[in-house]
Amino acid sequence: PGGPLLLWVCVWGGRLVARWGWLAAGLVFALFAVKPQLGLLLPVALLASGRWRPVAAAALAGAVIAVATLSAIGMDGLRAWAIMVGTFSNNTYFLRWSLVSVIGDTGWWLAFPVVAMLVALGGRRWRKDPMLVVGLGVCGSLLMNHYLTPSDLVMLLLPVWALTRAGSQIALIGGLLWIGGWLSLWLPWTTISAEMIVVVALALPLARIVPPITDKAKVFPVRGPFPALRGPAPDACPGTRGGWRGAHTVGVPH
Repeated sequence: PGGPLLLWVCVWGGRLVARWGWLAAGLVFALFAVKPQLGLLLPVALLASGRWRPVAAAALAGAVIAVATLSAIGMDGLRAWAIMVGTFSNNTYFLRWSLVSVIGDTGWWLAFPVVAMLVALGGRRWRKDPMLVVGLGVCGSLLMNHYLTPSDLVMLLLPVWALTRAGSQIALIGGLLWIGGWLSLWLPWTTISAEMIVVVALALPLARIVPPITDKAKVFPVRGPFPALRGPAPDACPGTRGGWRGAHTVGVPH
């Protein structure tokens, strides 16, 4: 299963992006070549946030991986892979967590540019928080996937964590996504609904619900397992005497 591996790829890629290690981040993101459909809209989110260098590095490294793979398996192997992907894509079980199960194949083609635009708007709006940008790209990719296995849904842990660390208001949306992922095996529609809520809420200017990070905000290191993540400084949070509530509060003023 590629989900657990690609969750690791997203976490470390996001950390490297936060440290401005764009080349290393691109090389890590290139591992999406293992299961590229799980990162379908991740480049859209990164490009919209102004981070084109990791995308370019990932594309070049991914092309090298693709050429090496093709030379190893040959055209027969490529045809066998295409048949396998087609089999999974037409299996109703693996479509349970995809928007295809709701709107059909024709609706998917119509919805894809809309969801891509929403991911781009969200990536631009939240560009000051690299991990949230990556989480948004992952959430949009899983929403628009043509098929998913249960293990792929573990990737939702990244956007859940990125949302909950961003502040009390947006953390509620992270909680909804966590509940949707937890109920995925019994009520797949809850997962689809939660992913859609995340994509729409981060894209639209719903300032009272999910206020974006301000451009003038200062940055400070966050205590915890990911010191590279940064957000507004305490004095960038108007109306509060004690600064931020909680050690992991990043990006959204209370």
